[in-house]
Amino acid sequence: MADESKDISGNGQLSIVIRVVSSPADVLSNKNEKIQEYFLGFIRLQQFDAVTLSNEIVQFLNLHKIDLKKCIAMCFDG
Repeated sequence: MADESKDISGNGQLSIVIRVVSSPADVLSNKNEKIQEYFLGFIRLQQFDAVTLSNEIVQFLNLHKIDLKKCIAMCFDG
């Protein structure tokens, strides 16, 4: 998950949180369902356009060695 906000000095930033599911089969069957969320950090931003946001998120996840092939996206506004 990524959410835009401003820090106390008014600088734009993006907070990054990941949600981890133990096993898709377990979740679908409601057996040993285990979903956890982890705050990974903030990305300081100068621009808030779609290209910049997506590039910064991908770079951040790669830096933390998160396999993008195992990620899905869920987008919400508001």
